[in-house]
Amino acid sequence: MARPPRPLELRTVRRQQARNIAPAGAFPVLPAGMQRDDVAKLLRDVRPAFGFQSARMEALCRLMELTRPGDWTDPGVEPVCYMQQSQCADICNKTPRSLRDDEAAWVKARLVTKTTAANGSRGCFYGGSLKQGICFSPLIAMVPTLIAMKKQMDARRAERTLLRRKISAARRIFKTALFELISLAPDHPEVKGLLQELSDLPRRYDVLSIGELSQLLESVDKCAHHALHLVDLQSKITDQSAYRHRPHIQDTKEDLSVICNGSPVDMQPSRKRDDGNPSEVAPAGTPSCRENNDGGGSRGHKPELLESFKPRQVYAACSDNMRLYLDTVKGDRALPDALDFIRAAELMLRELGINQSAWDDACNAMGPIEAALSVIVIDAGQYRSSRPIHSPGGALRAFTRRHKAGQLNLTGSIIGMIERSREK
Repeated sequence: MARPPRPLELRTVRRQQARNIAPAGAFPVLPAGMQRDDVAKLLRDVRPAFGFQSARMEALCRLMELTRPGDWTDPGVEPVCYMQQSQCADICNKTPRSLRDDEAAWVKARLVTKTTAANGSRGCFYGGSLKQGICFSPLIAMVPTLIAMKKQMDARRAERTLLRRKISAARRIFKTALFELISLAPDHPEVKGLLQELSDLPRRYDVLSIGELSQLLESVDKCAHHALHLVDLQSKITDQSAYRHRPHIQDTKEDLSVICNGSPVDMQPSRKRDDGNPSEVAPAGTPSCRENNDGGGSRGHKPELLESFKPRQVYAACSDNMRLYLDTVKGDRALPDALDFIRAAELMLRELGINQSAWDDACNAMGPIEAALSVIVIDAGQYRSSRPIHSPGGALRAFTRRHKAGQLNLTGSIIGMIERSREK
């Protein structure tokens, strides 16, 4: 039978418990591969989630640096900053009162615990077996939660960025279509209302929540689709009027559906899925092929670029996967418009293995509609019988480089894609 503890032993145990001394192996440690400095970086990343000002979080990271790095990975040691509060305040360039407020906020957020002697002093005693000060064990235990928090914040940040980009693209299409409508019919009864809707759109999106951005995107998309529909109707009216007044001998139109014998883009196979170094994209058609007329596709936004093509032609020439996405975004409308092509291309990026940065570069260089049509051409190019595209991401970057150099013939590539689809 074990003997009862002596009074002296009881006092020792109680003193150890009061001073937060734990047996070896009782302290939490960082996940494998993480070090103290990784935790500091993680804290800076998730700071907004705690509502801390930058100076408050930086003070916490500064006190972390006053601990030994090995204490964060040793289960037998608790990392503690036991330096006196006045000294810590000097190191953090704060007043003692300000640092006390910081410490209270850290404790409330359960990032640290604070242990002091009865008189408030701190220090390391008994050869390091007793440390009184700012203890970081709660922070170590919280690291997995902080990692998950950062992933959520990164996802929300990426979603916000994507929504802002989509809004900017839709706004650009809306504005272009509206100005096209004004040029075709300046007295159109809906022009005034559309101009007012355009002017009412917010200039900056930084202060908008994800929900507000989603609502704004829906509103801008609706305006853009409506403006494009009005332009299409007015163009048909204008064309019919011009046809009625045109002499019969001039009732001719160049046939743009010429057969292009070559391949719109010549891509070498690449081992990498995205950012490889493929050979420059170049038409491989005959000398008379429209694809070899460099610069033919450098004409900017939708009304110019798609003059040569009907939406039905481009839609029919798309791959089965691309048509599936187009059907999703166009909804009940019979045919997709310019904005639908952009939305479908954005949805296809991940499936094609195209990085967001490659898409952003293409949009910045050539505009969203040309970037979308480039993705459509590249997607269809994967299924060519001769020299198919193996690296869509590399192909899009090559398209962007050639556009910047004035050598991209996107119009000819689309014509070639349409003609190949007719041969199937």
